[in-house]
Amino acid sequence: MSSSTFKYISHKDIDKVKWDNLVVQAANALVFQYSWYMDTFCTWNAIVLNDYDGAIALPTTNKFGISQVYQPNFIQKNNWFGTPISESQIKEVAQLISSKFSRTLFNTNLLMNEKVSERINMVLKINDYTTCAKNYSKSLSKNINNNKTKLEIRTEINITQTIAFYKAAYGKLNPQLKDTDYNKLNNLANRYPQHFVNIHLYHNSAAVASLLFAKGENRLHYILGAPNDLGRKLNALSVGIDYVIKNYTGKDNI
Repeated sequence: MSSSTFKYISHKDIDKVKWDNLVVQAANALVFQYSWYMDTFCTWNAIVLNDYDGAIALPTTNKFGISQVYQPNFIQKNNWFGTPISESQIKEVAQLISSKFSRTLFNTNLLMNEKVSERINMVLKINDYTTCAKNYSKSLSKNINNNKTKLEIRTEINITQTIAFYKAAYGKLNPQLKDTDYNKLNNLANRYPQHFVNIHLYHNSAAVASLLFAKGENRLHYILGAPNDLGRKLNALSVGIDYVIKNYTGKDNI
């Protein structure tokens, strides 16, 4: 297949309807790749195969006159999705990217050169809760069973509460996350609540932990979450994740 079948498209020229249709139809697409998700956190261009048969989004920035592809906050990775491409075609895509940008530093499933490092995802198939639960460690099962009766679980979009827990527990460990990033996430989840699962755990009517997942076609991505001191003692995050596994099991779910 000639390189002419790959088109580099600037953001203003991307057909968002065709793009999002591809995200819905492609079995290997992720929720991060919806145009509205990408638009929230970055400016992005794209490389598209034929008439949106396959594609990859390229978050772009320009620092000190250097154009680069980078990984925005709250977007885990930017994969090629849709029609798979061969090794020789991957090289064409890589050459097209390098012709447009001075530097690339982002997470992707395309092995575009030798200067890469592998990053392993923690992935769990949740097509059957009983099977998942049987694989819990003895201590985890004990902690969940001992504490779940002490906790009330609510599922409601309250991103402000989730962010507050996270910033208090882990904010100093993640200085790259600014208030503007948290605000964008808050606005996005409130605008597209069908694509987010927000879990809150309460003890005696007081919130003790909160978790946020982004929801794709068959995947839940853990975005952020944290307990307070009491929530940590009650293993609230483990109880919350167990609740998600139990309530979102389904064929091919991850």
